[in-house]
Order: sequence, then C-alpha cells, then structure tokens
Amino acid sequence: MTRTSMIKQITSDVNYFNDEKLKSIFDYISYLKNRDSIDPTDEILSSDEDYLKVHEGLSEANEGKTSAWDEVK
Repeated sequence: MTRTSMIKQITSDVNYFNDEKLKSIFDYISYLKNRDSIDPTDEILSSDEDYLKVHEGLSEANEGKTSAWDEVK
C-alpha cells in the first residue's frame, strides 16, 4: 500500500468514529509523533503513583529487601 493510499484510507476511516474515540486516536497519533522526544524518566516521574513506586523500590533496595534477578522464580 502506498503512502498516498494509506493517507486516503485513514482520512476516510476517521469519519466512522465518534468524537470521544476520535480524540483518543488524535492523542495516540500525537504521542507517536512526539515519543522520540519524550524522556521516559520524565513520563514515569510525572505520575504520582509511579513516582511513589520507584521511590519505594529504591528504599527497599537501599535497605537490602530485594533479591537478585537470578533468585527470582
């Protein structure tokens, strides 16, 4: 399939989606377009829940409460 035919098909297909689904598609396309410039660390740390999980994991590692990967079953 050529680039031109893919663009035509995508342009045609977007008319089948409601506004909510179209917004999700738009957000995903924006993410794909910009993902190379997004620092995964910033993305993880921007979530309070993820930040707390990372912080908790680091604390457990510092306290020796972790296992080596080869010991995990």
